[in-house]
Amino acid sequence: MKQKIIKYGILVFVLVLIYFGYSIYHGGKVRGAFTEKDLAPASFEPGNGFYLFLALPEPPGVDIHSPEVIDKYRAVYDPGFKKKNSPKETAPNRVSPPGTRNYRGSYSKILTIMERAHFNGGLYSGERKKILSFKKELSFLLERYRRMIDVEIFEDFTGPDFDLVSFPYQPYMCASGLFLAVNVCDALDGKWETAVENILKQMIFLKKFLKTARHEHYNISMYILTSVILDLGRLIDQESCPPWLYSRVLKEMPPLSKQELLPGNSLISFYLYIANYLDNLPFWKIYIQKERAKQYYLDFFQAQKAYARECPYQRKSSFRDVYKKFRSQRKKILFLGVDSLMKNFQITKLEYPRFFQSAYRTRVLYDLVRLSAELRLKYDQGKTFAENLEGLDTYKRIDPFSGKPYKYSRERKVLYSFGRDCKDNNGAVSFNTTKPSDIAVPCRIHHKN
Repeated sequence: MKQKIIKYGILVFVLVLIYFGYSIYHGGKVRGAFTEKDLAPASFEPGNGFYLFLALPEPPGVDIHSPEVIDKYRAVYDPGFKKKNSPKETAPNRVSPPGTRNYRGSYSKILTIMERAHFNGGLYSGERKKILSFKKELSFLLERYRRMIDVEIFEDFTGPDFDLVSFPYQPYMCASGLFLAVNVCDALDGKWETAVENILKQMIFLKKFLKTARHEHYNISMYILTSVILDLGRLIDQESCPPWLYSRVLKEMPPLSKQELLPGNSLISFYLYIANYLDNLPFWKIYIQKERAKQYYLDFFQAQKAYARECPYQRKSSFRDVYKKFRSQRKKILFLGVDSLMKNFQITKLEYPRFFQSAYRTRVLYDLVRLSAELRLKYDQGKTFAENLEGLDTYKRIDPFSGKPYKYSRERKVLYSFGRDCKDNNGAVSFNTTKPSDIAVPCRIHHKN
């Protein structure tokens, strides 16, 4: 019996040696890894409006612009500030202000109104009384948001070691949605100049945020920007819309650059967050081959970044193929709980296609609103509708889902893009991802056949 125990013990020892030898041989330093230098630069200076974003949930009576509040957040996020002011202490990686717990019910209702308006195109019809009620209840949050979007510098400095749960996603989304809803209602009530100025300011702020947005900040801000552009396009289509608005929109909405609004920075930050997570696993989990796991995720995120840069109509493969290849590589990583990691970091074949398409969808809506504004501004009743379109600078933009100019549906009276299936559905829009759908903005103009 003793000899058997010794025999099996030796066998287990040899297998462990083989495993670690295999891990060391194949688990060398990650090749071509992203580093924090690859991220868009972000300032930790107190003038960065990102501190105001973090402070949105502070209690109503707190002045989030005060040096005391800003310094509280700098002590958590700014390495230079922590070293200078508390060299012997390790600051936590989160701040959780308790002040807005009483408003969570209102936040949920505002998000519901925002979601409904986003999908039904009704410009908050039937919701105005609720919006005015929330405007009064959350006046402190609206004022904070208004001042935040006016700041000159707004750069996301979120590091890979911060607790993402602590970020104020709900207050941020609700303040954004309520600000937009209030101004849309003001415009429809005749206060066009002030309301449109605020909506355009909000859009410019979101574009600024998205240049440096990391992690989930990108997804949330992209969703809000999409809502802002959709509502602006619907406002332009109102009969009461003043003509000066068309030229104002063209002025404040310059053409997007080729890579603008794409998720490159967010993808890099996501990889760095996963790499940091693997680096900080407890010692007893050393059996997880960290370097090989990081290479595994790096290859996937690099493939995503390359996939995101391609226009949808130029893609030779679907994201399903990219994802399938990623999953097929997991067998090379022994004992790594790949499935649980993928679940924790929301890496699923269902989420990521939407993640990539949202950027191009928003870019398309941006182009269509510009096209709608210029068409109305320069429309010549003496020409056919097609002739009017062909003479516009904005009509020269190419639909990334078709590789051709955007189209107009006389039946539905919309300007539209081919949408996620890259097929012409004559401007039909569906928010059901299993059905064919185009991307459209309303454009009701009386025109010659």
